[in-house]
Amino acid sequence: MDVIQRALYMGEYVFGTINVIIIILGCQWQRLQYGYHMRRVVDVALRLHRFGFTPKFEELKIFFRRWIFIFGIFFIIVGFIDLMYNEIIPKSFFRSTTVYTIPNVISCLAILQLAGLLFLHRSMIAFINDHLMDLDGVSPVTPTSITFTMEAIETIESLRKIHRDIAHMAEVIISNFGILILTTFTACFLILSIQLFALYQMFDNYENTNFFLLTYTFLWIFLHGGKIVLIVYFSSCLAKEKLRTGMVLHHMEIRRQFQTDALRNVINKFSLQILHESKYLSACGIIDLDLSLLSTITGSLTTYLVILIQFDVSAKQMKSCNVPSDGTNFA
Repeated sequence: MDVIQRALYMGEYVFGTINVIIIILGCQWQRLQYGYHMRRVVDVALRLHRFGFTPKFEELKIFFRRWIFIFGIFFIIVGFIDLMYNEIIPKSFFRSTTVYTIPNVISCLAILQLAGLLFLHRSMIAFINDHLMDLDGVSPVTPTSITFTMEAIETIESLRKIHRDIAHMAEVIISNFGILILTTFTACFLILSIQLFALYQMFDNYENTNFFLLTYTFLWIFLHGGKIVLIVYFSSCLAKEKLRTGMVLHHMEIRRQFQTDALRNVINKFSLQILHESKYLSACGIIDLDLSLLSTITGSLTTYLVILIQFDVSAKQMKSCNVPSDGTNFA
C-alpha cells in the first residue's frame, strides 16, 4: 500500500507541475491568438447586432468577478485550514502552499478563462436560436397563414453563416485548451482517487483523525471534482445550444412545409450544416465533453476506490497474521 500511495502522490506532483508548465507556455505561445480571436468575436457580434444582438460583455465581466470571488474565498479557507493543520509552522505551510495551493490557483484561473469564452459563444448561439423562433412566430399558426418574405429568408441565411463561424471558433478554443483539459482531467482523477481513499482511511480510524486534515481532504475533493464539472458543464451547455438550433429549424420546416422553395432550401442547408458539425466539443479528439462523461468518471473512480480498499484490507490481514512480503508465514 505504501508503494501504491506513493505512486499516486507522485502522479499528483507530476501532473500538477505539468499543468502549470502547459498554462505558462500556452499563454506565451498563443498570445498572438488572443487578438485574432477577439477580433473574430467582435466581428460576429457586429454582424449579429444587425438583428438586435447586444454583446454580453458586461455579463461576462460579472461572470468573471463572481467566479474569482468564489475561488478567492475558497482558497482563503484552504490556506487557513492548511495553516492550522501545519500547526502554524511557516516552513511546512510554505511547502504545502507552493506544492499544492499555488498550482491549483493557476489551474483554476485557466479553467475560468475557458468557461468564460464558452459562456460568451453560447450566448451568441442562444440569440440566433431565439431570433429564429421570433421569425417563426411565438404562437402556432397554420402553415399557409403567414408567408416568409425574401428578407426573412435572407436573414436565416445570414444567421446560418454566423452560426457556422461561432461553431468553428468554439472548436478552435477547445483545441487550444485540449492538452490542458486532458492533463487536468488526469490530475483530478488521480487526486480524487487519493483523497477518496484517504477519506476512507480516516473514517475507518475516525478516533485518531485530525479535524483539519479531514476538512482539507473534503475541500480538495470538492475543488478537483468542481474543476471537472466546470469544464464539462460549460462545454455541454454550448453543445446543447448548438443542437437546439436543429430543433428550431425542424419545427420551422414542419410549420412552413407548404411555403416557398427558397425557404425550404435555406432551412435544409442550415440543417445539413448542423448535421455535419461535431455533436459535442472534444478535447484533442479523445474525450467528448458532455455530461455523460461525469457518470463515466464517477464509475471509474468507484472502481479504483474499491481496488484500493481491497489492497488495504489485504495488507491489514497480512499484517495481523504476521505474513511477510514473500508470503511465508513464520508465526
